Amino acid sequence: MIVHLTTTADRRYPRRATHRRPARRRRGLTLLEVLVSLAIFLGSLAGLGQLISTGSSAAAKAQLQTQAALRCESKLAELVASFETLQATNETAFDDDDLWKWSVAYLDSPHVDLLSIEVRVTHENSVTRDVNAEYSLQRLIRDPQLYLDAAAEEAEASAEAE
Repeated sequence: MIVHLTTTADRRYPRRATHRRPARRRRGLTLLEVLVSLAIFLGSLAGLGQLISTGSSAAAKAQLQTQAALRCESKLAELVASFETLQATNETAFDDDDLWKWSVAYLDSPHVDLLSIEVRVTHENSVTRDVNAEYSLQRLIRDPQLYLDAAAEEAEASAEAE
């Protein structure tokens, strides 16, 4: 004989019959899940495309700026070495590329017998003719006229001595 003992807790909270559905196995993705994942993918792809575009334009701008600095240093070295004549010029094209222009200006020098020259190099856009890159350098050099005057005085002195 089996006797079931019931307690007061069992009388207060009787067991409810649970009707569980059998677990369904999912065989695929719902349309909503596919659309959400597609939207996330396309959004991230658009963001990456914008990053690549910004990076490539910044790289091109940096390359132009570096080339402008190198061309400016080169032209200033030519002027100091008297390879180019020391005269003010405005927007003279480089021999190898017409889009690159250089200018020389003389500025007021804070010292006697020194010239302050400024070399400015610009690069123009081939289509719109806007300035893409610009660089300028300023340097103090001795006035070449001092050397010419000294040479003339020396020639006069040697001519008088003879």
